[in-house]
Amino acid sequence: RGDAAGAAKALEAYTRASPQDPLGWANLRRAYQELGRSEDAERARQRALDACGSDSGYEPLRRELEGRTPP
Repeated sequence: RGDAAGAAKALEAYTRASPQDPLGWANLRRAYQELGRSEDAERARQRALDACGSDSGYEPLRRELEGRTPP
């Protein structure tokens, strides 16, 4: 387990600079979860899903974010 607070701060800056990167939002979600910031984690999850768009390359991430298991 790393420094979730430091990770969240760095990822907040990263997602401001690169808001279309779903991996940045997904990682920010994880940091928020570790910090017990469930509302922020949910917002980051939704932003990650939005950033995935229809790109099939993000299907594994989309499944994870939606709580679905692989086929």
